[in-house]
Amino acid sequence: MPEITRFGSGKAGDKTCPDGVTWFDINIADNADHEWLMAWQEISEQTRTALLEPARFSHYEQVPEGTLLSMRTLRSGEKDDRTDPGDLKLLIGPATAITLRSGKVAAVDQLRQNLPSNKSLVTAVDLLGFLVTGMTNRMEPVISDLTQDIDDVEDAMLDGGLVPPQKTLSEFQRRIFRTRRQVNYTQQVLDPMTTDPRASALG
Repeated sequence: MPEITRFGSGKAGDKTCPDGVTWFDINIADNADHEWLMAWQEISEQTRTALLEPARFSHYEQVPEGTLLSMRTLRSGEKDDRTDPGDLKLLIGPATAITLRSGKVAAVDQLRQNLPSNKSLVTAVDLLGFLVTGMTNRMEPVISDLTQDIDDVEDAMLDGGLVPPQKTLSEFQRRIFRTRRQVNYTQQVLDPMTTDPRASALG
C-alpha cells in the first residue's frame, strides 16, 4: 500500500475535512502498491492508464481528476546518476496529490523529509513547486562544476597555449549533453504550464 500523508490546513483535523490535501505516494515497483493502484476506485480508468504509461519525455496533460505531469528526474543515491533518470508522475487535484514512481526518486525523498516542518506546503500545487525547486537545486552544483572546469581549460589554452587532450574534450561533451537533457526535462514541464489557463487556474 502506498504512503498516504495529509498536509495543509486540514491535516490536524477530521480526515473528512475538505481543507488540506491528501498525498498518495505510490512506488509502482512494489507489488503491493501496484495491486492497490489497480484496485483503487477513486480514479478513472483513463487516469489509471495515464499514470501507468512510461514517461518517454516530460510533459503534462489534463485528466478527469486534475493535471497529470510526467517528468524524467534524478534517482536517489549517494551519487546522482544523470545518465539514467527515473520516471516520476505527479497528479494535482483540488484536494489530492499523487506521486507515482518506480523505486526511489531524489525529489520525492527530499519532499518527504521536509514535509513535517515546511509550513509553506499547503496545496497540491505547492508539491509541484517543491519538487521542481528540488530538481533545479540539484542541478545548480552540476552546472557550476561544469562551468568551472570549462573555464579552467579555456584559461590554460589562452594563457599557456595548452590544448586539452581529446579525452578531456569528449568527457566535457558528455557532461554537457547529460546536463542539457536534465534541464530540458524540467523545461518541457514548466513551459506549457505558464501559458495554459487550465494549468494556471490550479494555483
